[in-house]
Amino acid sequence: MGVGACRSDVGAVCPSFHVSGDEVHSTRGRARVLAEMLRGQSISDGWKSTEVCDALDMCLSCKACVSECPVNVDMATYKSEFLHYHYRRGVRGFFGKNRRPRAHFTMG
Repeated sequence: MGVGACRSDVGAVCPSFHVSGDEVHSTRGRARVLAEMLRGQSISDGWKSTEVCDALDMCLSCKACVSECPVNVDMATYKSEFLHYHYRRGVRGFFGKNRRPRAHFTMG
C-alpha cells in the first residue's frame, strides 16, 4: 500500500490525476486523505471535512483505480460512502450546513 503504482503514465490511470498531475488527485493521495481523516491526525472535522470533500471532488468514479492499484483500492466506493456520511441529515436537518448540491439531486 502506498507504492504509487497508480501514478504511472501508462494504463488506465485515474483521469483526474492524469490531467492535473497533483498527488491529492491520485488514488494514493485520496486514500491518504481518507486515512488521515479516520485517524483524526491532520483533519479534525471527520465526516464533515471540506478537505476530504475537495480531494474526492475530482474523482470521476470511473473505477480505473481498481484495475491499476495492486491492492484494488476502490475509490468510487469510498467516495460514495464518504458523501453519504458527509451529507446525512443528522441533527441539523435537511437545511443544515452540509446540504447536498443541486447537481446531486438532478444527476442522481
